Amino acid sequence: MLCHGFRAMGTQIGGLTAYVLLTASVLAGLVLKTRPFRKLKPAEVTDLHRFLALLGLGALALHAVTLVLDKAVTIPIVALFVPGASPYKPLWVGSGVLAAELMLVTYASFSQRKRIGVKNWRRLHYVTFLVFGLATMHGLVAGTDTSRPWALAVYLVSVGAVVTATAFRVLSPKPPTPLRPAKERSAADRSADRSACTGYGVCEAEAVLAAARSGPMGATRVIELQTGRGAA
Repeated sequence: MLCHGFRAMGTQIGGLTAYVLLTASVLAGLVLKTRPFRKLKPAEVTDLHRFLALLGLGALALHAVTLVLDKAVTIPIVALFVPGASPYKPLWVGSGVLAAELMLVTYASFSQRKRIGVKNWRRLHYVTFLVFGLATMHGLVAGTDTSRPWALAVYLVSVGAVVTATAFRVLSPKPPTPLRPAKERSAADRSADRSACTGYGVCEAEAVLAAARSGPMGATRVIELQTGRGAA
């Protein structure tokens, strides 16, 4: 009886801890490049995001192992890997299994970021919203503690925090794109941009200012630049 109590406690603690850590990991990813958190170092926030995800996977492993060992609810080992294979609430237990598998894939992508490209890596991380949604539904419907006020409060606070942070991220003004030096601009940029870069190696406005400061000969150069004859 005592062992059963410890197994049940391990299942509950592991599940809720994994959910809280998943929430914290999602929030860490959302505050990146979001005002007023832009002053935080991106590398440190990314490392925290990754570390929280790893801790969440550890808590998830505890949840899964104790769930199989707990005889109060029959969960076969295969149900830990195949969504829908559980005889107990197959849809909602399966949503938790799918969330765990997607969470593992997302975590593994950290080490493959250079190989798959930063843009693709960021696109893949949108899956975390699906993971969070599936985990929330799993906990609310399949969880044994959902009826308790404190457990329900955990889910409500977590969902509220993620929704608020997401809205703040979407509505927050994007930081201005830093200007690139003339030598770093592509031919397409120069042809599409009215302030095309000149032979001086700077853009038109800077070239006009530099020519105007260079004396009488510069006046002729200003006229050439403004009429487009002096553009490279």
